Amino acid sequence: MRCNRYRLFVFVQIFVCASCTTVDEIDRLSGTLLTGYNKYTRPPYDNKETLYVYVTFGLISINYYDDVTGTLSIVGGPSFTWNDYRLGWNPADYSNLTTLILPRPVIWYPEIYVINPAGKMDAFAKGQPLVARIYPNGDVILTSGDQINVICPSDMEYFPFDRQTCRIRLAIWNYEANEVFLKSLHHEADIEYYSKNNLWDLESTSCKDLSMGNFDGLFVAEMTMKRKSLFLCISMFAPFMVLALLNPLVFILPQESGERISFAVTILLSFMVFMTLLTEALPRSSTPVASVSYYLLTFILYSSCIITSVIITSKVYWLGNTDDQIRKYERIANILSLSILRSCSQCKKKGCVAEAAVHESSMNEKSIIYRRNPHDLAHRLDNIAFTYSMLFLLIVFIAFLIQMNT
Repeated sequence: MRCNRYRLFVFVQIFVCASCTTVDEIDRLSGTLLTGYNKYTRPPYDNKETLYVYVTFGLISINYYDDVTGTLSIVGGPSFTWNDYRLGWNPADYSNLTTLILPRPVIWYPEIYVINPAGKMDAFAKGQPLVARIYPNGDVILTSGDQINVICPSDMEYFPFDRQTCRIRLAIWNYEANEVFLKSLHHEADIEYYSKNNLWDLESTSCKDLSMGNFDGLFVAEMTMKRKSLFLCISMFAPFMVLALLNPLVFILPQESGERISFAVTILLSFMVFMTLLTEALPRSSTPVASVSYYLLTFILYSSCIITSVIITSKVYWLGNTDDQIRKYERIANILSLSILRSCSQCKKKGCVAEAAVHESSMNEKSIIYRRNPHDLAHRLDNIAFTYSMLFLLIVFIAFLIQMNT
């Protein structure tokens, strides 16, 4: 029994050794393939035949996206697959060797350039010690990776709820499209090893080959990113909205406090500070201009109008018994409170003459009251200004939310 086990053990060891591949076999295959091999010659046997290089793009991480300068920096790279008939072999002749790894410089490989670089234009992964994996049928797979910096103009219209779409364009510089053609192998980038970014969410990726200008065999990797806007909303826009809501409260402050104008001016200066912070965060030549810039400008004008209204109501409050001036501000109050429109609509009804007379008499009575006490007229103007201010804020906030949702 022990003898049979020993024979079986010896038989298995002989079988394993017969099927294993030694370093000598790898060296022999490498020497055979590279003997007489010209790495400067394009692989197809027929020189008129187009060599298709299939490309897949792997994305590892997004380093940063500078929306002011329009620069994207990522870590990743393309993987190339092509066929070189000169590098094929019969596995049975080399102990069933089914794959071989050779350094990139000893074989022909496509020299790829990023044609929209943010900086110096150079061959991709130049100088890196890359290796190519070769299969018996002559298929060659070359995987590369590097930090890639490309130009990506920003679209800040919906800042801070914006999405940015950036493209990495790869092209073969030294060959025509009928000689070597880059062809996308997949419709999306490989994100198996992708690490998330703190400022941007990766929404989608796409890969395609196309023609553009003088480049017929162009490979384009496209990625769409969405900004993480929670921090900006909390640190910038929430205080801004609070200031906008505080602004109309100046009309509730008593005239005797003497702080109404200083309160309104302080809020206006706060708006100016936020406008400065936003200007630093946005590109100088953004097209189109960020919608939030228009809203900030609108609120600055709105705050300026409130300061003007506060000055006018303060003047009315401390006005003496000057009938002409009081009558002038009464007209303004009547126009703003839509009294004239109300009286005009009443005139369309039956008995409009009598009603107009009553309305005029009531207005005269009010005028007498205001002439006796201009403080009441100032309070009325404050109430009108407060109502219009809150209505304006409501309209602007609704318009802002609608635009952001679209």
